[in-house]
Order: sequence, then C-alpha cells, then structure tokens
Amino acid sequence: MLQFLQGLLCNLGSVARQELILLPTSGSSSTNNNQDLECPIPENGGVDAMNQRTKKCICILRSIFVLVCVFSVLLDPLFFYLPLINESKKCIGIDKTLWTTALALRSVTDFFYLLHICFQIRTCYKEGKPPKDENAGACRRAWRCFWPYFLFLIDILAILPVPQVVIPITVSEMRSKKRSSNKVKFLNSALLFQYGPRILQIYMSWKKLIRSAEHVDRTLWVKAILNFFLYILAGHVLGAFWYFFSAQRLAACWHIACQNHNGCVQLQSSFNCDHSFGNLSFISDICPINPPNSTTFDFGIFGESLQSGTLESEDFPQKLFFSFWWGMRNLWLAHFILFITP
Repeated sequence: MLQFLQGLLCNLGSVARQELILLPTSGSSSTNNNQDLECPIPENGGVDAMNQRTKKCICILRSIFVLVCVFSVLLDPLFFYLPLINESKKCIGIDKTLWTTALALRSVTDFFYLLHICFQIRTCYKEGKPPKDENAGACRRAWRCFWPYFLFLIDILAILPVPQVVIPITVSEMRSKKRSSNKVKFLNSALLFQYGPRILQIYMSWKKLIRSAEHVDRTLWVKAILNFFLYILAGHVLGAFWYFFSAQRLAACWHIACQNHNGCVQLQSSFNCDHSFGNLSFISDICPINPPNSTTFDFGIFGESLQSGTLESEDFPQKLFFSFWWGMRNLWLAHFILFITP
C-alpha cells in the first residue's frame, strides 16, 4: 500500500512539474520546487517488493512448521510413560498428571497441523498442476497431478490421534484378566506406523524450506542442528518404546502366571489399580524381578528397566532421563557394531 501511494504521489509530482514549467516563476524558486517534487518511481508499481515480502513470510512460516513437526515428534513419546507398575499389589495404573499434560501439548501441535493443512489446500493445487509443455512425459504429468494428493494424505496420517487412542487401549488390555497378544501386537504396530508419516513430513517440510530460502548458506547451520536433534530424538523415542514394552513384558508374565494358577480366576481379580483385586502374591514366584530367574521367565533386554524401579516411580524426570540414557547408549552401540567393526 505504501509503495502504491508513493507511486501515486510521484505521478502527481510529474504532472505538477509540467504545469510549473509553464508558469512564470523566479529561477531560484522554480528550481527548488522542481527538486522538492522529484522522487523515485517504483518499478512494476511495487509488485516486486510485495512478492519479496511474501516469499520471506512463507519462508518464516515454513521454518515455524518444521519446528512444530520436530516438537510434535518429540512430544509423542511422553504417552509411552503413562503406565505405572505397583509391584507389591501386582497392578498397573496410569500417570494422570502426565496424561493431562501430554494431551494438552499434543492438542496445541495438532492445531498448527490443521493450519498447515488449510494452507496446503489453498496453495498446493496450484503447484501441482501438470506442466504445459506437451513434450513432457506422461509419467511426469501423472506424478505432478498426484503429488498434491500425496502431500494431503501424509498430513492426514500425521495428524491422526494415534497415541491418544491406542495407548489407553493398550494399557486397558494389559490390565484386563484376559490378554490378547495379537491385539497388543496390532496396537504396537499402529504406534510404530505413525512415526513414518511424521518423519517424512519433517523431511519434506525441510526440503521446501531449503528451496524457498534465497541464501542456502545461511540455513546450513540450521541443517546441522536439525540433524543432531534428529539423532537425539531417535534416542528419546527408542528409550520411550523400551519403557513401554518393559511394562508390556511384565504384564505378559503376570497373565502367564494367572493362566497357570487358578487363584486369578477364583478371585475374579484384575491388574487395574483403580479396582478391587485379590491376593496375587504368588506371581512373584513365577515372575521374579530382583534377582531375575530366566528359567521361569526371561525378560530379556527389559530386565534392566524392571530392576531399576523406573516402572514403579512416579518421578517423571527420573524415568525420562533413564530411558533416554538407555536409548542413546544402545543407539551408539548399534552404530558401533554396524559401521565401526569390520
């Protein structure tokens, strides 16, 4: 708007200069008036400046969305720390404070995802039009037509409330008297599946940010930080899954103990800490934790989590940092085995 007003004033100034030349004025005053009325005329009516500001705004929005995507993937593993084990009573509870916090933060990130989807609907189809070049290949034209729908599908899969729905169902299955192992495996697969679209969305959003940036060299340091953060994020996600699967492994042992013992059926007991339950002390003989007994039940890599007591602790920072340390350690060991050793 300012550029338009400036161009309008300049045009009026040129008209006024032509009229002043025809008027009889003194030389000095005429010269001063002509100099005061001179101003630069913007090219294209200020369109180039407006396009430049629009590109800069889009670049900023894409940078914000990349940060939101990374924060969202960082936030989702918090849902895996919901199960709380009460070893003395042989029951499984839920950290309600953590549930409320994680649900509120996830709702905030989902709001930004919805804004991104609306922005994609507004602009993506213009970018996805097939090329006008008749010599372009049919595969390329088909891909250009399909690409906007593929982006829209990735956005929809990424915003699905998978952890909000799947994890409470999984915990309920762990606490029930009859546990379906196939159902638990399916729910775990759904939790793992959502990380594919989310990580792919981070990658595609980063590529868009690089293409829209005028000075790519300025974004190299951001790329380095993002790559390092993704490495930290992998350890965080791995540790969260390790904690969640440790609770599932312990619940599986409890169910096996109940199947081999009639006490669970006679007492009509369950592993829900919010409901009444019977005496399940006999489970400690079949599922010993400290010290473990691999002959009765082998907890495998989850034995360290059970022995540390993190599953029973309500101190969330302790559970988070211990699981994160385990994830980073094993991630480094996997890298060492795959790439260092011959």
